[in-house]
Amino acid sequence: MTEEEFEEYSTANSGMTPERLREFGFYVEPCDCGAPDCLGWAWNWSMSKAAREIQEQALRGRAQRQAADDLTALSEELGLYDEPGGST
Repeated sequence: MTEEEFEEYSTANSGMTPERLREFGFYVEPCDCGAPDCLGWAWNWSMSKAAREIQEQALRGRAQRQAADDLTALSEELGLYDEPGGST
C-alpha cells in the first residue's frame, strides 16, 4: 500500500480528508509495529502553525472570559454591579 492509498483508505469513512488532517498538523509516516493488521503506515501529529493559531485563539478567548468574570466579581464585591436590566 502506498502512502497515498493509506491516506485515502484511512479517511474514507471519517468525514475528513487527508488535506484537512494535514491542516491540523497530522502527517503520515511509515509504521513497522509488527501488528498483523498494520498497513505499513500511521497517522502522527505535530502542532502545525495552523494548529498553534487555533490553540492561541482558544487561549485568548479563555483569558478574555476569565478577565470578564474577574471584573464582574470585583464589581459585585464593590457594589458596582447590578443584574442586567436592573438599576445601579
